[in-house]
Amino acid sequence: MISIGVGVAMFAAIISAAVANMKTLAIADDYSAESQSELRTMDYIIRDLRRASVVTITTGGSSVTMTIPDCYSSYDSEGNPTSAMVTPAISGSTATYGNSATPLTVTYTVNGTQLLRTQTIGATGAATTLVVCPNVNTFQMAFVQQSTTVTFQISFAPKFQLASATLRAGTILSGTASVRAIRFQ
Repeated sequence: MISIGVGVAMFAAIISAAVANMKTLAIADDYSAESQSELRTMDYIIRDLRRASVVTITTGGSSVTMTIPDCYSSYDSEGNPTSAMVTPAISGSTATYGNSATPLTVTYTVNGTQLLRTQTIGATGAATTLVVCPNVNTFQMAFVQQSTTVTFQISFAPKFQLASATLRAGTILSGTASVRAIRFQ
């Protein structure tokens, strides 16, 4: 009887440790996925800001639209380039890619808790929307007057919370992009 009792206690301890270990692994995996999502969001926004020739930030800064020179001559149905980059025409100190009358338009907006990136190809009119990050609380952009600096701040919803703790605001990432040849509207 004693050995069965000791065996049951050991088995219960092993099961309890295994459940705690699985829970810890799941939390670490989710934390890693959230960190990657936040970094991907920053990469997308910075890349588009650096390529933009015109940036339009809505009043309040909750969305931004960028006009980007079209560097490709053909696209697939999802908006991915299917050709090599177009060789730019150099005029003075300005590089012009492809047809300047048909640029790409990229818009970042928050819909519910998702940060969406909508790309419209000027040459074809095709628009594609990508969920850049699925758990955004707020998205704010601003620019420094008479400069080429854009700042933005994104707050991400908290994923994990202890039952007894008060709800924290979440992770806030801020970024500043210095862009070339840009005009703000």
